[in-house]
Amino acid sequence: MFSRSCSTILALGLAALLASCASPLDSDAPRKETAVTAAPKVVPSAVTFEVSSAKGQYASFGTPTIRVDTTTEPCTVWIGNMQMTVTADSGQVPLLQSFTLNVDSISADSQLENLLGSQMILALNIDSSQPPLIVNADATNNTASLVISEMERKPGEPLQMVVSIYIIANKALLIPGQKQETLFGEIHITM
Repeated sequence: MFSRSCSTILALGLAALLASCASPLDSDAPRKETAVTAAPKVVPSAVTFEVSSAKGQYASFGTPTIRVDTTTEPCTVWIGNMQMTVTADSGQVPLLQSFTLNVDSISADSQLENLLGSQMILALNIDSSQPPLIVNADATNNTASLVISEMERKPGEPLQMVVSIYIIANKALLIPGQKQETLFGEIHITM
């Protein structure tokens, strides 16, 4: 009798235990949520610009936003609202009046990145009596690309990167009366 009542109690206990278990795949199973915290983006300690074309030098205006994720290898760079406009010119009116760079999470791996759409916005001086024509970078006529490279450093030195920008405005000569114009620039970032 003891063994029969003991086995009945054990069977009922086992049935209750199995009924109370929840599969993690069930839609009503309790979930454990883990917050994902994004890596902090570091603000550079210094940023310098060297940007020019055959028809003039360009300088930064406005307040660009530059952030670097130094937890990745190589680093990842965000550049927002970096506006450059022509300042000193060679006496000729440049076709490329100004440009705005907006890139999101570009790796500093020295690989060429073609910029399209709102990643590079160009202001072209088609007619001096009219406001500039605003166009986005494209793959055929107004092309833009960049390369971000980490500089080799010795222990104790700050991290430095160079962002090289290359723009060709009116590459396919689609703007009547205007020649092709190229711009090369470097942005030096010190962390």
